[in-house]
Amino acid sequence: MTRLYPIFINMEGFQCLVIGGGKVALRKISGLLKSGAKIKVSAPYICPKIMSLAAEGFLEILNPEHEVLKVDKKDWDMQLYHKLEEKELESTKLCYIATDNNEENKRLALLCKKKGILYNVVDLDIPDAGGFSVPSTRTKGSLELAVCNNGNPSASMAAADRIIESFSDNIVEYFQFTGIIRKKIKEEITDKELRQQIMRKLHSKMQIELCLQDLEKAKAKALQIVYLSKSVPKL
Repeated sequence: MTRLYPIFINMEGFQCLVIGGGKVALRKISGLLKSGAKIKVSAPYICPKIMSLAAEGFLEILNPEHEVLKVDKKDWDMQLYHKLEEKELESTKLCYIATDNNEENKRLALLCKKKGILYNVVDLDIPDAGGFSVPSTRTKGSLELAVCNNGNPSASMAAADRIIESFSDNIVEYFQFTGIIRKKIKEEITDKELRQQIMRKLHSKMQIELCLQDLEKAKAKALQIVYLSKSVPKL
């Protein structure tokens, strides 16, 4: 089985192209908007909601207005479509391919691969080499959870729901607290190995169990761990 490499990308200002203008494309656009990505959309037909987002300045539609609004789906000018995609891919860093034409999806995927662009073919369970899969994501406080079960998206969603439910509010707040501590010790402690030791202690099984029982005691214990670790002289 192909093993996918998990990664979180800072998408702020990242140039993305969404090829397709229907409901599936809209779902991808919604996620990209939350990440701060720069979005361009290209398709022979674009749904009213995406048009509305463009009118509000959240994204750019590449197709001239008359071609988007007045074209009959049965009369798409695919040659124009192809030229638009090949031109716009030159400045694209990441591409979602969300057309309802399998042959077109394959053509675009191959084009992205040749140009070294990260791409996702929507509804393709296992991406080809160079492509990526989108996991089921859940957010709780500062915790971002992503789960992928290759070829079984429903299982990914079920697993993500189950895992996120296991994180209590105490745990989420404690993680936010240790995040603040991490920033502080990075400023004060130059020894990288010592910093790593401290962080491992802050997230030990014993600390997590204490956090579940009493959040304030866990925070106090965390501060004590940091103080003692900084006070112990190196041998």
